[in-house]
Parts: sequence; C-alpha cells; structure tokens
Amino acid sequence: MNGRIARALGAWEELVGMLSILKFLSNGVLVSVAGRIYLLPNFPEELQAKLLKLVGKKIGILRLTDGYRFRIINVLPEQKRTKSDVEAINGVNVKRELPGRRIRVLHEV
Repeated sequence: MNGRIARALGAWEELVGMLSILKFLSNGVLVSVAGRIYLLPNFPEELQAKLLKLVGKKIGILRLTDGYRFRIINVLPEQKRTKSDVEAINGVNVKRELPGRRIRVLHEV
C-alpha cells in the first residue's frame, strides 16, 4: 500500500471513517480508513467477505480482546434528521464505553 507503515489496531480501539482499501495477509488484514493504513491483526477469515462488502462505506471497526465488531455508519439526509439524530452525529449522548472497558477512537471524520 504505497510503502506506508501500517499501525496495528489494539484491543478496545475503534476505527471510524470511509473504508477504501483491503489487503488480506496471513497475519491479518490491511485496511485504509479515512486515508490512513491500519493492520487488523488475527482478523477472522469468516468475517473477511463481510468486510469486503463494506469497501466504499463509512464504517466503524472495533477490536475486542476476543475478536472484532464492525458497523455501517449511515448519515440521514438533512430534512429527515431529528434533534437526537444530530446530537448522535455530533457525538452528544453517544456512549463510547462498555462496562469495565474504555474504547479509544483512533480516527473519526
């Protein structure tokens, strides 16, 4: 991926942004999210096809101690947004913690 160094995603870290490139390796998956390169170490083979379908979409990828979770982030059109939608989009009232765990967001656009 253009000779750039990838940063490995640690446990309880989340990437948020546009997924643009995937490269499958023997030790994980290289992804480009919001223009930055990350290694998703030990990414399960059974999730690779699902992740491949998300290229070109704004997503969140969360690495847990025992695997990964990912989600598609949809932004509603302006006319359909409610006050709570706008607050959630702007980060108000959005929980970034799970019981006993703190999630660190690496990049959000």
